[in-house]
Amino acid sequence: MDYEIIKENSSHYICICPSCNNSKPKFYVSKDEGKGFCFHCNYSITDPDMALNNMLEGKELEEKVILKTFSLDMIPELNDVGHQYLSNRRLSDGIIQRYNFRSYNIWNQDCVFIPNKIENNKTDFFQLRFTGESKLRYYTAKATKPLFGLQGLIGTDTLMLCEGIFTAIGASDKISVDCISLLGKFLSSHQEMQLKGIVDPYKEIVVGLDSMTYSESYKLSRHLLQLFPEKQISMVLLPDGEDDYDDLSQQKAVDYYNNRIRLSSTNDLGFLKVLNNIRR
Repeated sequence: MDYEIIKENSSHYICICPSCNNSKPKFYVSKDEGKGFCFHCNYSITDPDMALNNMLEGKELEEKVILKTFSLDMIPELNDVGHQYLSNRRLSDGIIQRYNFRSYNIWNQDCVFIPNKIENNKTDFFQLRFTGESKLRYYTAKATKPLFGLQGLIGTDTLMLCEGIFTAIGASDKISVDCISLLGKFLSSHQEMQLKGIVDPYKEIVVGLDSMTYSESYKLSRHLLQLFPEKQISMVLLPDGEDDYDDLSQQKAVDYYNNRIRLSSTNDLGFLKVLNNIRR
């Protein structure tokens, strides 16, 4: 083995990743199959399948961002295992159909394949969620991080920005507004460019990050207000310890959404008072 082994467990060597060289290694190499995966940078020493990682098209933008598109021709339709996994996450059949989930199997493990917007049976991004007993929770496409969940947009008056993809899907299902995932708490420059391209039809943009993200929610909301001064910018603040949207009951999700805080360039000083009330 050509990797620096730091420690091992019964099934894997834990090594320094040759790609990111992170000082806190999470590069797991299977003792049985020799396959490796880094949980920091998603580097793998055996790609799951050429259908997932084949770059069919590339486009270089001014920002030197390379966009990839992935063919879905070899990605099967959603099977019973995948449907049960999504149902267990309390997603309705309508939302499952809208997002066009599919099934896949890598490393002999079943996954739900989550595509971004599909055009001509291709997508620019995807995430796999492992459905069984596995140390792996997800596998993310090796591509520039986009706004994720565009496949689920149906054209409501409001667009909600969430952290994770299942938070966005759960929120969309429960409060019936368009929701997308930032795959984090802030907009990247690429995501900002994308957002400018889709935001025109929306009257309101709502920041709906996870619980205990008051400061991040406020910073993102202020940033959006600068980008889109003509739009209503709002925040949904979940109290400390509250579930994320995909775990909330529908009534709770609706209640939090209806109590969102609306910002403008003149009322933001009142935010600290509201925040202090929420924290009590």
